[in-house]
Amino acid sequence: PFALLATVQKGVNLSTTFNGNSPRSFPGLTQAMNNAGGVSYGYIDLYKATANSVNTVYMDLAQHLGSQTIIDTAKTAGIKGTIANDSYTVLGNSGLTVYDMVRGYSTIANQGQKVSLHIVNKVTDGNNKDLYKSTTTSERVFDANDVALVTKAMTGTIKYGTGKEANSIGLTMAGKSGTANDSKAASFVGFTPSVLTYMAIWYPGDGGTAEEVPTFAGYSHGSGYPAHMFTKYMKQALSGAKDEEFPTAKDDGTIGGSDGTWGTGSKKSSSSSSSGTTNKNKSESSDTTDEGTSTGTENSGGTNGGTGSSTTGGSTSTEGTTGTESGSGSTSGTTGGTGTSGGTGTGTENSGGTGTGGTNNNGGTTNNNGGTTNNNGGTVGNGTVDLPNINLGQ
Repeated sequence: PFALLATVQKGVNLSTTFNGNSPRSFPGLTQAMNNAGGVSYGYIDLYKATANSVNTVYMDLAQHLGSQTIIDTAKTAGIKGTIANDSYTVLGNSGLTVYDMVRGYSTIANQGQKVSLHIVNKVTDGNNKDLYKSTTTSERVFDANDVALVTKAMTGTIKYGTGKEANSIGLTMAGKSGTANDSKAASFVGFTPSVLTYMAIWYPGDGGTAEEVPTFAGYSHGSGYPAHMFTKYMKQALSGAKDEEFPTAKDDGTIGGSDGTWGTGSKKSSSSSSSGTTNKNKSESSDTTDEGTSTGTENSGGTNGGTGSSTTGGSTSTEGTTGTESGSGSTSGTTGGTGTSGGTGTGTENSGGTGTGGTNNNGGTTNNNGGTTNNNGGTVGNGTVDLPNINLGQ
């Protein structure tokens, strides 16, 4: 969501309409930009562009922002990996780890508070004496209302966009899909006000080379199997949980931006003619914009920094087949929450590289390639992070 957040910071109202048709040509690009599947969405606002991961709209944002602004926003959110600075930064052409992506997204889920992550909460001896205890820091890095607007846009992904399968959970959620170049990796991240889960898959070939992710049971790309895994897992993790609402967002931005040059300009218009096939609400047509995330192996492009920053789904140590793995630990929350220790989770990965997050509702989850976060303390294990108790009204 980092390109979208940078756009909000520039004072652009998210109801500004943009050309979501495909293909489109842009200065600095040697080839025309296409949406996934070549779908043309017509003229749509940034809410719909985010929900459907419309590449041509996000490339339009990048033309105004510049790639360095997107990188800076992602870094401020907590992304530490290297992000390529070029015309395609907004689409996520850099390989980042799941840990990096969870760190960046947890800042969005925490409404602008960046929280330090750790895997082990504490270590005790046989007499229950603490031998080690982690510390957690929290820092506000983004305006809460700006982040609330981004979160509002990301709820569309679940309601009618690339992650609409998660609607079946019946809880208020925000999310973003992502797909690497040539479909060599895919991911989906979603969160409630309390829990964030990141699912990533990739398919390493001989020697660790990135191969195209095969279709799983008819699912493909960032809007497919990773979102399906997310839904199946979160149904269990949040079974019996009460619905929570995200903070109310107020959009004080200007239609067309302060200079009137963004999108169609200062005219607020949500409809217009378009060439090609137009489908404004097609949920699985596009899922490659960086506004979400994508995954890939360490050296292959994923979707990165923008709504997402690119990621190499999973830990960098295991990219193929792993056995079942379990671990324990939790993350202590600094502002209002202390993570409980204990709790274990298991993560499994099939030979195609599917990460599935394991969980314990109040503190214990580790997973090699997927991940969950829990508001009451928590754990992080290459894709899992717990959100400390944050006053979301700050």
